[in-house]
Amino acid sequence: MACCAVLSAGVLVTPGAGAATLAFYGSAPAGWRDKPVGTLLKHRQVRQSWPALAGLKGYRIMYVSRGALGAKVFETAMVYLPAAGRVPRGGRPVVAWDHGTAGVSDSSAPSRYPWLYPEPVSAPWDWYAQWVGKLGRMGYVVVCPDYEGLGTPGLHTYLHAAAEGRATIDGVRAARSLAAKLDVSTSKRWGVAGHSQGGQAALASAELAASYGRGLSLKATVAVAPAVEIATINAMSAADAGGWPYLGYTAWGIKALNADFDFAKFCGPWLLPIIDQAGELYFDDWWGLCMGAHWSGVYPDGSPGVPAASDTLAAGYVIDPDVVAYLKATEVGNARASGGVLVLQGTDDAFMATFDTLIAKLEEQGDDLQHVILPGQRHDYALQFGWPWAKAFFEDRLPVR
Repeated sequence: MACCAVLSAGVLVTPGAGAATLAFYGSAPAGWRDKPVGTLLKHRQVRQSWPALAGLKGYRIMYVSRGALGAKVFETAMVYLPAAGRVPRGGRPVVAWDHGTAGVSDSSAPSRYPWLYPEPVSAPWDWYAQWVGKLGRMGYVVVCPDYEGLGTPGLHTYLHAAAEGRATIDGVRAARSLAAKLDVSTSKRWGVAGHSQGGQAALASAELAASYGRGLSLKATVAVAPAVEIATINAMSAADAGGWPYLGYTAWGIKALNADFDFAKFCGPWLLPIIDQAGELYFDDWWGLCMGAHWSGVYPDGSPGVPAASDTLAAGYVIDPDVVAYLKATEVGNARASGGVLVLQGTDDAFMATFDTLIAKLEEQGDDLQHVILPGQRHDYALQFGWPWAKAFFEDRLPVR
């Protein structure tokens, strides 16, 4: 999906990322399709440091997983191990960190960036790295999957719950294999945390843990402001310029499931002319393009107003078979989660509108569920204000012992 210009941009914004780094993502060792899911294919130590990740050793890995369409794929991740400290008798538990929306282009792969999110070195956003660093210093081995198609060949299957869940579980398997190669013992007990798209991915992996994750023992799941009930969120986003970038990525997520999908069946007249660029730009650049091209507080004819759904979403999109199938594939709350589940949600966040529906679904499945509402907190700020609850939850459900 990525073109040369996008890859070149990745080199420019990523300190130390040259041809050798990018080559890590482009191909897998011969015979990889014959390997079981979760197989570690290759790894490389990453010596670039970032303050939030102090005290950890980082490794870029590639591993086998199963994609949205059922075929085996190879995916990438970062793995962080505590650089010091006693390894507990039962081995270090592994915690997976599932990232939020970063884009759908190859340059959007978080593992390419020392701060674990695709932004220029001049303005790095490291709130995900802060969580990873805190988890690693608690004594966990932390794996940070990129998800299918991010950095590696093929389209990113944006918000496809099962693909993200499998990427997470197989990332845990691969991280354990890496630790073994480094003579660090790990436990079969594991946990997962994620934000936004990653919160949805974390919930999906918890629901797959008893079947796809056999051989491992999931103890704790933390979902921070999870991106759920996407049909509802799409309708809200259509009339809010701040939501348009997500609609663009959703369109590409649909196309990842059907290469013949016509964007005009989903995108309205304001979004359609620039939708191809959603497949090339990581989040901040795509956000800037959407705002610059389409939002000045007036309609194209010069009349004042706010965007209407018909400007950004195609008429009848809700009944298009490809859209319907995609939205079904993004759902969570369809099976009982393994282990304990903690959901953290800020009140000043669009996803507060779907919070009650999510909680009702998880309770209906019989999940071992806790949920905390964070008054006055927006989408990203749930990370900072929710950390104390997440830390206590992991200490209780997945102690390092």
